[in-house]
This record gives sequence, C-alpha cells and structure tokens, in this order.
Amino acid sequence: MMMQMIQSAWLSSISVAAGAGGFNFRRILISLTFTMMAVRYLQNRWKHRQITAEEDNQRIEATYEKDENGLYPWEADTDDSPERVSPDTKPMVNSWGPKRGRWR
Repeated sequence: MMMQMIQSAWLSSISVAAGAGGFNFRRILISLTFTMMAVRYLQNRWKHRQITAEEDNQRIEATYEKDENGLYPWEADTDDSPERVSPDTKPMVNSWGPKRGRWR
C-alpha cells in the first residue's frame, strides 16, 4: 500500500516536471529569461544616463594624453587631402557591413 502511494506520487511529480497537469516549465523559463533581459537592459540604460559630460571628459583625460600642442591623438592629424594619398594605396573597403544584393 505504501509502495503504491510512493510510486503514484513519483509518477505524478514526473508528469508535472514533463509539462503535464497545466504546469509548463518551458513557458516559465522563457518568460523568466525575457524578464531578466529586460531588467538588465533597463539597469544599463539607467547607469549610462547617470554619467555626466564632465565625468566622461575626466575619463578621456585619464585614458589619453595630449601632445605639446594640447591635442588628443585623434585631433592631431586631421589632414585628409587627396595629395596625401599615394597612387599605390589600396582603397578602404567596407567589408564588415551587410552585403545587400550580392551572393556570398
């Protein structure tokens, strides 16, 4: 008698775990996953909105050094005239973006 009760309880717990009896584990897991993703996204948005412009400037100044003219490395060489391009220079190709209209 006791063995039959244990077996029936065991079988019912297995059927609940398998998705029978109105309990859908997959649906709960998917909803929990999307909820956690949404919470994490909102946390990141809130955190990045708290960064002010002067904190961002302080972080840039701590990372990069200015040269003797007071310019950052990306500000020092801004001459992009065609005279600087030699004839044997390869053109820059946008190879990282999507290739629309072409077979790969």
